[in-house]
Amino acid sequence: MRPQHIAVFADILRADPQTLAHELHSVMSATEHEFSSDDARDAYADVIRALGRFQHASAFPRAFEAVAGETFRPLPRTARCSVCQSDDVVRDATARWDAEGGEWSLAGVLDDHSCETCGANGSTVADYEASAPDAGVRVRIAPRANHPDAGRTGTVLRPNHVRGGLYLRLDRRANEAVERVALADLDQIEIHVLTTLGRSATV
Repeated sequence: MRPQHIAVFADILRADPQTLAHELHSVMSATEHEFSSDDARDAYADVIRALGRFQHASAFPRAFEAVAGETFRPLPRTARCSVCQSDDVVRDATARWDAEGGEWSLAGVLDDHSCETCGANGSTVADYEASAPDAGVRVRIAPRANHPDAGRTGTVLRPNHVRGGLYLRLDRRANEAVERVALADLDQIEIHVLTTLGRSATV
């Protein structure tokens, strides 16, 4: 390794998690950079990720998320039988033989569902319901939800056992003197996704 490269590497080793997070975000989001190829860019990003995780543990993903922005997705949903409430529900589908791969692959999903527990069958057997996150989990009221606090983030407090949905403790805004609590339906709530640091696998 040449002396000029050692100096750069030393600067990276001394960097705090925020500096490394900004550098990684710059590498991943820049349209043009000082790299000769995408492979060279990816290799440098891998070095920053490895150093950040090794030196700063969980502080590095948090710093990257603060730079790149939080990510939310809809709540996971479970298919339940409308007759017995079991989640052991299957659906009819068609498969196509893949001669090159030597196996069957999914070609299409049909309307009919079947419950493996009670034997109910038909296109209206399955109800899809969102799975409620636990207390303390970070969430957001979906930006397009028909809700007065759409787009706001916070944490789950507890379920509302009377009308359904969840009570959320909203993140306090600068112009708010006290914390606010909002009630939102499950289909209006999105759950926080841990940062991937520019990769498809969660860190």
